[in-house]
Amino acid sequence: MKVFSVIGMIGLGLALFVGIAGAQTSTIATTTTATTTTSTTSTVATTTPTSTTPTSTVATSTASSTPSSTVPSVFHVMIMKHLCNANVKNLEDFTALASGLTPPQAIANAVFNCPTTGLPGNDAATGTLAAPRSTFDFSVSSNGATKMLAANGSFAQGKLCENAINFDFNKDGSVSSSTCLDTSNYDISVSTSSPAITVMETKPPAGYAFGALRFTPSEIDGNNDATDLVSINSTGTINLNMASDTDGSVMLHIYNFLTSTTTSTSTTSTRRHQRQRQRPHRLRRQRQHRHQRQQQRQAQRRAPAARLQRQPQRLRS
Repeated sequence: MKVFSVIGMIGLGLALFVGIAGAQTSTIATTTTATTTTSTTSTVATTTPTSTTPTSTVATSTASSTPSSTVPSVFHVMIMKHLCNANVKNLEDFTALASGLTPPQAIANAVFNCPTTGLPGNDAATGTLAAPRSTFDFSVSSNGATKMLAANGSFAQGKLCENAINFDFNKDGSVSSSTCLDTSNYDISVSTSSPAITVMETKPPAGYAFGALRFTPSEIDGNNDATDLVSINSTGTINLNMASDTDGSVMLHIYNFLTSTTTSTSTTSTRRHQRQRQRPHRLRRQRQHRHQRQQQRQAQRRAPAARLQRQPQRLRS
């Protein structure tokens, strides 16, 4: 099993994400992150790392479907859950987060814009940036048996600080040991003789939907998680084959995007707030315009009387 170190990062790198925005998938980089001594690590890799352009709605890999003779009886599926901010609406926005950055910097920037979340009662690491707690669930199935994250997952806190990767991800001009991202995650152990495992997000947080999947590249910690991926569909159902996984564990970084309904509601609320703030200014301008019109009408009424007063003077002259 992959383990986070106390100081901050076991490594974060850019490898793959498979995401859905209009039924698309894509590849991008990712990393694992540092945590407390009780934390588990993160992994992510790609099956088609040649392009960051969205491709088909199903990503596939060359993972073998034939169990290895040394297949372990217990596999570990680890899930790190992220909720993207409103500025990351789709795959295009998500991909742009990695532009011009190294793999560790790219994953840090992704987590900064898509902080981790956890179930109520599973608090983020102290002093870290994280999303509010939310209600969600995943199923992990193999050989006819199913485990649920909410009921069977083991929660482990973790964090990644700027100094661990020498990257100023909050862009305040300094690299700090106290500016940290939460990297907490869940570990679901699967006792099975079959390496074929299916992971489904059965209940995304309210207002969110599946957006992207990442693995940690092998350059980070020597894992071969990339070969575990068999396929993923447009709703984020992930099929794995862990027969050739060297350590019997895989970290899935699951990113959720806001749904269009949530975005629309948020936009409507923002516009309403803007109108409310502008209303006093509109009323003040309206009063000013009415006062100006009244003055103009009064001036027009006085004009004929003034002309009549001047006419006798002209006759006398």
